[in-house]
Amino acid sequence: MDVVHEGAGFSRTGKAEVVARDSVGRRTLKVCWEGQDQAANCGQCEKCVRTRLNFKAVGMDDPECFEQPFEMEMIDTLNVRNIAQLTELTSVIEYCARHTMQAEWVDRLEARIQQEAEKLSA
Repeated sequence: MDVVHEGAGFSRTGKAEVVARDSVGRRTLKVCWEGQDQAANCGQCEKCVRTRLNFKAVGMDDPECFEQPFEMEMIDTLNVRNIAQLTELTSVIEYCARHTMQAEWVDRLEARIQQEAEKLSA
């Protein structure tokens, strides 16, 4: 049996860039494991918000796989539980820097990452 792991060479934001170009992918992407409806993305948990940020970094504000529009307050309420999640959020900022993206949400995410890094290191 062969096991093939596609996409391992790409960041989550890089993968979002590919999915953003595909209407079926945008509509059917499922990342959430915390929401009550296991057939849908809750749009609010850490992984959903992080995925939304991946899409925002590639210029797509509200992919169809999320029912509600993105709100800036989602960044403020991110529940970062571990260094792996923090690293993924940092990679979004790094992507934005490489692509010279400047936006209010990027500044807000940078501030949130700093807060969460201080909490995790305490």
